[in-house]
Amino acid sequence: MRTHSQIVKAAGTAEAVAEQRGVSVHTVRSWMQRDSIPAEHWAAFARNGWASLDELALAAAKAA
Repeated sequence: MRTHSQIVKAAGTAEAVAEQRGVSVHTVRSWMQRDSIPAEHWAAFARNGWASLDELALAAAKAA
């Protein structure tokens, strides 16, 4: 199972993920640093095929 940080890195560059999600590159880098993707972005990650909702939830539960 991947961590949130690994999921973000696999989705592309921080710049590309930031542009797609409409947030700053600093925000995406903070997700990687904290190993936590905010839940309000999970559906978009799933729609883009970057991760399933189940994978995101399991990664969040393990990090808690």
